[in-house]
Amino acid sequence: MEPVLLALIIALVWDELNVHLPNSLHPVAWHGQLVSLGESILFRAHHTRAVQFFRGLALAVTTGIVLPLAVTWAVYQLPDPWLRTGVESVALASTFTITGLIRAARRLGNKLRGADIDAARQQLGCLCSRDAKHASPKQLVAAGIESLAENASDSYEAPLAWYAVLGLPGALVYRACNTLDAMIGYRGRYESFGKFAARLDDLLNLIPARLTAFLFVTVQGTTRSQLAIWWQSRNRTASPNAGYPMAMMAALLGVELEKPGHYRLGVATHPIELSDLDAACTVVRRSAYVTALLALGMTWLR
Repeated sequence: MEPVLLALIIALVWDELNVHLPNSLHPVAWHGQLVSLGESILFRAHHTRAVQFFRGLALAVTTGIVLPLAVTWAVYQLPDPWLRTGVESVALASTFTITGLIRAARRLGNKLRGADIDAARQQLGCLCSRDAKHASPKQLVAAGIESLAENASDSYEAPLAWYAVLGLPGALVYRACNTLDAMIGYRGRYESFGKFAARLDDLLNLIPARLTAFLFVTVQGTTRSQLAIWWQSRNRTASPNAGYPMAMMAALLGVELEKPGHYRLGVATHPIELSDLDAACTVVRRSAYVTALLALGMTWLR
């Protein structure tokens, strides 16, 4: 068996068993600390927008592209093929997860079933960074569904797609750029500093986000009216990509997903309820299996 295919199989099994490195040893956590260090050195609020942009570009290129490629080169220089395969599987496994995501969503549902709203609000933080201090149970369910749909693309489909196409360099560069976007790629304080990182992440997610929406349809089935709802809602988010899987999930479940003050996706055919969160978990899990098979096939062909 080719080493890259074996590394992918090992990484997929690790995720299925929900085996992950602790934060103290996790490459993504290390990368986040490095980005924070770079931000503290390069970012100055009093600088002009142009200076902030080019400093942010330098941080994104060095930590989002050069560093992952250097890590890949080091991995591929390991003399023993079994050691190289093992290290590659660990590095690859650090770039994606779906089992952990679904388990977090199910824990949210369990907190809500137990009427422990405060615990449910805290649990939502395992899925997204939304302020949920005053969120109602229905809003928590909606936020959980949105996060499941978006992260099915960001945290699973995209890294596996880039690995299937470009190997370990593709997966590591994607994960590094996605981390950069999460840390500095938003409006406000980092408007100019994080612009390049945000646009680079948008580019890398352009196809995976749309593939994720397609996979939801593949495993769930759809109607013309649901497709029409998705088409009308898909571009309502600030992100050019996030709306595609989220709007498709809303259309398939027949619910409206709203982030107050930002967007409303889908058309409600019934009031949102906990069973919709369970249904979303099922759709995401099934689509993940299809994604894994496609990634294995593409990697084998490559």
